[in-house]
Amino acid sequence: MGIAFFAGSIWTANNNSNSVTKLSTAGAVLGTYAAGHGAFGVVGAGDSVYVSNFFGKSITKLRATDGFNLGTFDVGDGASGMLFDGTNLWVALHGDDALAKVNPADGSIITKYTTGNGPFSIAFDGVKVWAPNSGSDSISVTAAN
Repeated sequence: MGIAFFAGSIWTANNNSNSVTKLSTAGAVLGTYAAGHGAFGVVGAGDSVYVSNFFGKSITKLRATDGFNLGTFDVGDGASGMLFDGTNLWVALHGDDALAKVNPADGSIITKYTTGNGPFSIAFDGVKVWAPNSGSDSISVTAAN
């Protein structure tokens, strides 16, 4: 599903195998690591890679150097698209019709923002977080700070 470039490697979520694969920029597999149920989105922040788990209603924090699992944290239903705004993680919650702003250090939810029906992906323009809503043909926008 999701893919990200972080810490010199390509990271891709493997939805069917509940894992994430780390690749070199030449395409060599450097490792495959367990994530949660329905691995979907991937984003890097600090020295960690975060994977959203669509069916697991969670995110998994992995150490970027070796894929060691640093914790899995409940965030909400249908955890899908993810981003890092330079301070916080953001997760689109397709099943909750919401965006979760998450503390990357401990996975705690800072706040949830209600969106339209079914956000899957999200984008950050440096000021606002944007989420297209697949079930309501709309876009939700919220200030990042």
